[in-house]
Amino acid sequence: MIDNAEKVLSQKYAYYKIVSGYKNTGGYMEYIAHRKENGNDQLLLDHLTGVANMAEYFAADFRAEDFGRCVGMLHDIGKYSNRFQRYIRGEEKLKRGDVDHSGLLDGGSKYDDNESAVRKTEEFMDILASSNAAYLPYLAVMLTSVRINNPESEITAWILESSVSENDLDFLKKCLEGQHITVNRLHVELDDALTEKLPHTRLWSLETYYRLMMTELVPDTIDRILYLDVDMVVNGSLNELWQTDLEGFDMAVCADSNGLTTADSMTEIQRKMLAEALTDSDYHYFNAGMMLINLKRLREHYSFETYLSAMKDWDYQMTAPDQDILNYVHWRHLKYVDWRKYDCFSTKSYEAGMTADELRMNSTIIHFAGEKPWNNVSVHYPTEEIWWDYAEKTPMYVDFMKSFVHSAMTSHQSVVDSVMKATGAVVRINDLQQRIMKDEELLRQASALLKKLGGEC
Repeated sequence: MIDNAEKVLSQKYAYYKIVSGYKNTGGYMEYIAHRKENGNDQLLLDHLTGVANMAEYFAADFRAEDFGRCVGMLHDIGKYSNRFQRYIRGEEKLKRGDVDHSGLLDGGSKYDDNESAVRKTEEFMDILASSNAAYLPYLAVMLTSVRINNPESEITAWILESSVSENDLDFLKKCLEGQHITVNRLHVELDDALTEKLPHTRLWSLETYYRLMMTELVPDTIDRILYLDVDMVVNGSLNELWQTDLEGFDMAVCADSNGLTTADSMTEIQRKMLAEALTDSDYHYFNAGMMLINLKRLREHYSFETYLSAMKDWDYQMTAPDQDILNYVHWRHLKYVDWRKYDCFSTKSYEAGMTADELRMNSTIIHFAGEKPWNNVSVHYPTEEIWWDYAEKTPMYVDFMKSFVHSAMTSHQSVVDSVMKATGAVVRINDLQQRIMKDEELLRQASALLKKLGGEC
């Protein structure tokens, strides 16, 4: 028996204000229960309170006032869902009855059986990402791809950041306009002394460390969350992955670099620090770009201090910054899912002979690790067209194209430098060839060596 119905409702109301209703104006949206033809709205909290008062009055006849009030307060709590609010506002074309709003928002409804009297997790999906202001356009592409391929899910994006302004956040929301994705910032404060110690590069920014603070920053009401790197696109439904049983596991992950990372390919410091893990035949070094995280378990066993301690163990000499630390801390409690489906590296796939169409057909999450499709300064591959397909569905597409073309037209000096280096190598090769031609014996020996190595002269 619940003694205090209003307390129950207030907890849920506060939570859904946070994850569903924050407006750019700085206030919370007003949730609507009923909208009359004349345009007047009945606020949901007013509706629930009124019904609760009536239910409490009638339940007094059999001495169950608290129970009656609880039932009244919770009977339409499903109307706090984003989908119902879009429906009642006319933002989504649905017929009356298409949105089941009865019962508990995260506890089933009158149509559920006993086994489903828990939150329908496939309908509520929390996505975690790290970004700075410069990467917000690419984050918009990733989130757009999530929405396109998961149209029935209530998606809330949580952005770990330390430098994203209100204007930056407004820009991201504008990029996602019409996608019905709720966006929330999780602001990170890093100590300057610690920041100086953390290794980072052009490809490994400081923001990559922010996910180590997720247990402190993500609201306690969220028990699982899907972390996705900004340089990914989601190319199919996430429901199967999202429903993965994480009982007893810290997270579900994929082997790194299409399963190609082995002890032999690791650096000396990685082999040293992961020596115990590498003796376990079930362990595979995992890529931290996709992690389905059991936040409930992580809060019970780990904290940011856990990761800081691990960094000290490594003397801050990590090769793949926080990815090394996540492997070091969690290797005993990992659940592996197929990298081919949930963290397929675009470049590695192309090098293995896979076409863009094959990648589209077989992979749900595609990872553009390393040099990015939107950067002109690197070598590009046909599989990158998949990223551009999703970029085209965002308001930023033309800007992406202009930036790419501008880079191609203005980065000629770096190309010239590369050609000059290559030309120098060709000159040296030609010089060597001339010297060889002058010495028939040297030529004969060179021919024999080339044949032995399988070449031709």
